[in-house]
Amino acid sequence: MQEDQIKTAIIREKALVAKYDNRWPLIIGEIGQPTSEVSEEEQARLARVLYTETTKNKIPVTWYYWSDERMPKDWIWSGGNANWGLIRFDGTERPIFNAIKEFLK
Repeated sequence: MQEDQIKTAIIREKALVAKYDNRWPLIIGEIGQPTSEVSEEEQARLARVLYTETTKNKIPVTWYYWSDERMPKDWIWSGGNANWGLIRFDGTERPIFNAIKEFLK
């Protein structure tokens, strides 16, 4: 399950930081799950899992693309787009926006 992959990746990366006594903190600078691969509800659920785990581990995280409108035109796939954003092309919020809003304070 993707939840296990998220938790395992965090554990693995934290171990690497500790092993090499890295002076810089662990940061997830770009992550996402497009709704071209999962439903909007599943995207929101996975984001909630991710943000819960990163909050517990004090790891800053940036979701890949705030809005679909910001997607590079060459990433737009047949049928519309890849749907990475928290905001749809029409400006409406996806369920993921509300799922992670509490973590964005």
